[in-house]
Amino acid sequence: MMFDLEFMLIENGYKSEETHPDYRIEVSSPRGTPIRVGSAWMAKSSRTGNDYLSLLINTPDGDLRVNAVQNEEQRGGQTFSIIPFIDSGDQAQDAGAGLSLVA
Repeated sequence: MMFDLEFMLIENGYKSEETHPDYRIEVSSPRGTPIRVGSAWMAKSSRTGNDYLSLLINTPDGDLRVNAVQNEEQRGGQTFSIIPFIDSGDQAQDAGAGLSLVA
């Protein structure tokens, strides 16, 4: 599945618990109406200590969970590299499939 969307991360001003998302993910309709397509949480890698975003994106085929690592080498840190989230019971996704998000 490929997405070519400009999206916005909108800070969650209603966050009152640690488990609530830090951001909501929105895209604009052709008429400019914001459409919420998911949620995002700030996280820190226990292995490297680097910050990343954990994304839950709602698609017609079901929810998609991915992690987004900010890519400092491309577009001055405005680009995120996407790492698919795979549960231990899930099968690995096609290596050619991907998702590219540009903030």
